[in-house]
Amino acid sequence: FSTYRMYVTRHILPELGKLRLGRLSPQHVIMLVNHKTAEGLKPRSVRQIRAILRRALGQAVKLDLLARNVAQHVDPPKVPYAEIRPLTPEQARVFL
Repeated sequence: FSTYRMYVTRHILPELGKLRLGRLSPQHVIMLVNHKTAEGLKPRSVRQIRAILRRALGQAVKLDLLARNVAQHVDPPKVPYAEIRPLTPEQARVFL
């Protein structure tokens, strides 16, 4: 909960908080994603911000506050794949 609150208060509300729900568009979400990426946030964090926004807007759709979830139409940033390299037998012996 505290992590979600941090993402909302630090990242989502400053960017989108002044917009009326009905005026929110996919372009606003794209600008949010691009701005957070340009600020230097890691792709996984930007992806989490978009996911939180998408879930919140999904609730607004269920409550008939919105006709559609505009965040669903925005692709999340790609998270680079990091290959895991297991320890060699020698490294494992040193570690143990």
